[in-house]
Amino acid sequence: MGGEAFIVCDEPLFTAINDKFNTIKIEHGKDSSEALLRKYNPSLLISIERPGKNQDSRYYNMRGIDITEKCADFDVFFENASCPKISIGDGGNEIGMGNVELNLSSLKIKPSTTECDELLVADVSNWGAHGLIAMLSTLQNKDYLAAWENDKTLHMLSELGAVDGVSGKRTQTEDGFTSKETKIVINNLRKLSGFR
Repeated sequence: MGGEAFIVCDEPLFTAINDKFNTIKIEHGKDSSEALLRKYNPSLLISIERPGKNQDSRYYNMRGIDITEKCADFDVFFENASCPKISIGDGGNEIGMGNVELNLSSLKIKPSTTECDELLVADVSNWGAHGLIAMLSTLQNKDYLAAWENDKTLHMLSELGAVDGVSGKRTQTEDGFTSKETKIVINNLRKLSGFR
């Protein structure tokens, strides 16, 4: 589709996937993120399930637990980049949810105030990402979801220490949903895209 894609992430994900993908490591602190933004000058930003700063400039998970010490500042990219910015989230605490901050005020969460150009809200952020890929498949007339291996991906992430976003446990599930349920979503998206 053109361009060169990078996964921008912090530890421990960076070390876990650096040998498998084009990755850029972001450090804690605004200055390092600003330097990376200047260096790479992206033409498009997409954040998936990335915590965003709350009004107090701290990061919280969807249960309201402060996770600031574990989060590098990716908000800088969304606040300062001149390119289009797409965010995908499901809990209200992700980058981009600043677009709907007033709608989230009645919920018992600590929402992100960081905004984006296009916000995609889904029951499960990964499902939203699959939906975006399905749209690209339709536009490019190529089934980009055909090669997706959900079981393998969940196994790899679990082995690397990832936890389910709802249970907080190291299981091969996504926000409480089994891989089988995710595969049903993917197959339905492929059907909608005309590839099944």
